[in-house]
Amino acid sequence: MTSTPPNESWASHFDIKINEGAFNRVTNAVQYGQINSTVRQFHLDGVDLKAGLNTIVFRVTDRRAQPDQKYTMFIDSFALSPAPLELKTLTTDAPLNVFQDGNPVKLGVQLTAIPQQATEVSVDIADYWSSGTEHHTVTVPAGSKSADLTLTGLAKGHYRYTARLTGSEQTVSGMFAVVSALSDRPAASDTPFGLDTAAAWLVPKSKMEDFASAMKLSGITWARDRMNWGDTVNPGPGAFNFAADASDGSTKALSDNGINVLMAYHSAPSWTTANGSKLPYNLFAAYDFARSAADYYGNRVDTWEMWNEPENPFTNTDETADEYAAFLKAAAIGYRDSAANPNLSVSGFALLPGNYENLLAQNDIFPYIDIYNFHRHQRNKPGVFPVPFPDGVAAHQAFLDQNGGGDKPMWVSEAGLAIASQAPNDITYEEQKAQARYLVTSTVTSLSQGTDKQFYFVAPPYQEGSYYWGLFGRSFTPYAAYAAEAAMTEALGKGQYAGALQGLPNGVTGYAFHDGADSVLVLWGTSSTAVTLSLEQPQAVLRDLMGRKQTLTPAGDGSYSIPVGNDPVYVRIAGNVSVPLSGGSVSGTDSVPPATPLTAAERVVLVQRYPQEVSADSKKYGYTLAADQPTTVKVEAYNFNDVPMTGTIEGVAGGGWTLSETSKSVTIQPFEKAEVEFQVSAGPNVVPNLSSPISFRGTFGGQMTTKAVSDVRTVQDVPISQQVPGSADPASWRLDLPDAIASVGTGAITTGTDTGSVQFDYEFTNGDRWAYPYLILPAGTDYSGYEGLAFDIYADQALAGTTLRVFLKESTGSRYYTADGYSIKQGWNQISIPFEEFTSFGGDDPNGQLDLNGLLSLQLGVNTTVNDLPPFKVKNLGVYD
Repeated sequence: MTSTPPNESWASHFDIKINEGAFNRVTNAVQYGQINSTVRQFHLDGVDLKAGLNTIVFRVTDRRAQPDQKYTMFIDSFALSPAPLELKTLTTDAPLNVFQDGNPVKLGVQLTAIPQQATEVSVDIADYWSSGTEHHTVTVPAGSKSADLTLTGLAKGHYRYTARLTGSEQTVSGMFAVVSALSDRPAASDTPFGLDTAAAWLVPKSKMEDFASAMKLSGITWARDRMNWGDTVNPGPGAFNFAADASDGSTKALSDNGINVLMAYHSAPSWTTANGSKLPYNLFAAYDFARSAADYYGNRVDTWEMWNEPENPFTNTDETADEYAAFLKAAAIGYRDSAANPNLSVSGFALLPGNYENLLAQNDIFPYIDIYNFHRHQRNKPGVFPVPFPDGVAAHQAFLDQNGGGDKPMWVSEAGLAIASQAPNDITYEEQKAQARYLVTSTVTSLSQGTDKQFYFVAPPYQEGSYYWGLFGRSFTPYAAYAAEAAMTEALGKGQYAGALQGLPNGVTGYAFHDGADSVLVLWGTSSTAVTLSLEQPQAVLRDLMGRKQTLTPAGDGSYSIPVGNDPVYVRIAGNVSVPLSGGSVSGTDSVPPATPLTAAERVVLVQRYPQEVSADSKKYGYTLAADQPTTVKVEAYNFNDVPMTGTIEGVAGGGWTLSETSKSVTIQPFEKAEVEFQVSAGPNVVPNLSSPISFRGTFGGQMTTKAVSDVRTVQDVPISQQVPGSADPASWRLDLPDAIASVGTGAITTGTDTGSVQFDYEFTNGDRWAYPYLILPAGTDYSGYEGLAFDIYADQALAGTTLRVFLKESTGSRYYTADGYSIKQGWNQISIPFEEFTSFGGDDPNGQLDLNGLLSLQLGVNTTVNDLPPFKVKNLGVYD
């Protein structure tokens, strides 16, 4: 069948009916080809036809989940092929093939047609370690299309089956998991363990109940979901239809299973925006939505995450951090005014703290949030163990501590492992093992570094570009990592971090956690070894990665020998750990500290509005103002109080800039907006290309509002003091080194038509498209005496969907980059980058900062959404004073 996908959030799910039968949801379509970005080719399940005329009906009853709630379905063609007598599938009655320990595992063997005589089917079962493969035979009687195979006594873990008809080479494979029965697990309401489910977008309605049941069986207490705040949900002021959003069903299913929901969104109705913005321009609309949504969802949503990755793709390049801060404040007031009064989280940040986050802190967001939140993802590294959890927790903690947010819990609401894969294939079993190990080691490592909750990304099947992320396979059956999640949550219980184990052999890592009165150790190693621990307890319980337990007794000297390897293991003992620990802290706390009520002045939200013509790339640079004439800035003041607010709005300009007036009086009626205007001018001491703050704050009844701070700058080309060696030679730019270009890309670097220029030309197929060629720097390169890096860049036209970044690698092996990136505009333009704008991209850097006196390489390249990227040219790459 050639159609839109039947199982993705941007298209409607659809049903099929044969003759007078019932409509059945298409849930097991397997993609085998692609016509374009929206139309693909699928194999569907077999159907039974009668002799003669048959009627096939396709039906759409569900709106798509994103980016709006339209009905969206297209069929180009379908074809029917005769199905010989073959094995069709093996079914189960367990939710998404997840069985509870102690219950029989029943596999329903299904044939494609009715056999005329009894037909044998062989079924082989293998566990996670491929040890002791079981062989079974089931007979399908003549005249029937199915028979059951019932298995008993399977231990907890992950299993694969391979089935075939006797005498046939055709096989059917699948997976299932056996996890602890709910009756055997202590009830838990709030632990550090969560999964990003995006259930409203990624789980078909027909599978939602089973999916929620599987989430409960995994032992998580938190799930991250998504909703779409758009025109269907909120078609106009005061009009809401939350029942039209898929999150209405997903939150009911999750909360009915006792799972707390963290709800994120990153859209706004068209009538709330302006100039193509993604953020709502109308802050009253943000308030009304937040209050109404919190009241509607009630205790189904424990915490609201206000937007997603605003510093990355989910706001435009002309939407600034201070505009996001104003939206956040307005929404937060709305949530707190609701009867539900939920907990509130800042948007999860995709990047390490940089200029964007610093500007947010200057805008005083912390009184409006209960939780700080960020994302840390990793790519699979075949043959490497452990795949390291990426750096970043310490940087986020330092940002909080330096800006008055140190009391906020830190949640990691996305943390996944990208595994290179393409439909229709599932990831390999070695990749499943890597995913299962990483799920545990990344979660434990993150908690040990000070985070309070970890949401592994992502539970349902999910392909993004060239990478697969899901804990379930493409047919919604569990991978090994799902079983590892269930084992980890049971093993660690409350999961309160106690410290890192000291004195372990080289290559062995271990951490300790508290679970009530017990202690639980988590250990893994780069190779198989036995670790001797003196635990000073008469008994210990060892649990493996899949959740199988055995009781250990100590040797004569009271020590325990713990088998450790690539698969993490858990050791539970009564009481405290006697092994030396370091770095202990309390993470995974049971509750979020109560919010301090906002003052009346803090319920007045200020936001600066600059002319559209000065807003290009303002998210990165700040507003670009003329040096020779004043610019008018409107300060909007929103009053979210039930009483009028009379006071003054004071402005302060930094960096040599001046304001026409320092304060203006204002009266704002209840739930209305007032505007005041100021003229911003560049004084003689303004430094070109340097962003400077323009800050406004209100005083009402002796109380101060939080600040509204924007960055502004003037632009002037900087003179190059020293050209980077080799930068004008195409042969010096290396695409043949690791991490130089995506696997879906090819590139050519040639001499440009302009003197001294180098041309970069890239082509990509669908997937994660990026290219960052290396320029190896001469030994001893030292730029510590310079202000920054600059270059001229040319394109025939502005390159839409493309972000340019620069990476520098220092002698420690650490890499630093321009996190926010730059747009590539039409014609020749200079980009100048102060070295202070480079932020950590990863690596073990002892001093945590870019050392300019030991640079090894420079990478200049792009991330893009375009397959055939128009070429661009670079010249005069060098450093400036």
